[in-house]
Amino acid sequence: MPKVSEAYLASRRQHILDAAIACFARNGFHQTTTDDICREAEISPGALYGYFSSKEEIIKAVAAQQSQDERMNNLVKQMETTEDFLQLESLLTYWFSRLERPEIDTALRVRVRSWTEALQNPLVKEDVLARWKDRLSTGQEWIGKSQERGEINPDLDTQAAARALQAVLDGFVLQWTIDPDIDIQNFLEVVIALFGGSFWQGEQKSKGNGRLLAADG
Repeated sequence: MPKVSEAYLASRRQHILDAAIACFARNGFHQTTTDDICREAEISPGALYGYFSSKEEIIKAVAAQQSQDERMNNLVKQMETTEDFLQLESLLTYWFSRLERPEIDTALRVRVRSWTEALQNPLVKEDVLARWKDRLSTGQEWIGKSQERGEINPDLDTQAAARALQAVLDGFVLQWTIDPDIDIQNFLEVVIALFGGSFWQGEQKSKGNGRLLAADG
C-alpha cells in the first residue's frame, strides 16, 4: 500500500476540525454529536476516530487551535520599534476590519462558546488561559517599552493595561456575536479615543488620571 504523507494526514485532520467548528458554532459543544461532525465532514465515524479518540479530544483541539495572522503579527512587531501611537491605532483598525470577513462569524461564535466551556471543562480552560497569557505577555511587553519611551503613563501597571485592552476586544466579540448590527466603525472610533487620550474633554481631560497615554510634554 502507498504510504500516506504527513501533509495528507494533517489536511484530513484539519478538515474534521473545520467541520467540528461549523457544528459547534451552530449548536454549541454539548448539543453537537460526533455523528453531526461526521455528516458535516462527509466522512464515516471510523474515519473520524482514526484522528480523534472522542468528542472531548476534538473540543480540546478546536479550543487550542490558533489562527496565524501574518499581517497582525507584523503590526505587533512594528509597534515594538516604532515610537508612534498610530501603530496601536493601526492594529486596532485592522483587528476590527477582520470582522467584515465572511468566515469570521463562525470563528468568533466558537471562541465565545469556548469561554463558556472553560467554566466546566478543565482542558478547555487550560487552553483558553494559555492563549490569554500569550496575548497578555505580548501586550505587556509593548506597553512596557512604550512607557520607557514616555508614550504611555509610567504609573500604570503593564499587566492591568494589557488586560484592559484585551477586555475591550473580547467584550466587543461577545456583544457582536449576539448583535451583529453594532456599528463597528463607531465603536472603533471610541476605542481609539479611549486609548489615545481624546475621550475626555475640558476639566476631565486636564486631569488625565484615567488615560492610557501619558500627558504631552
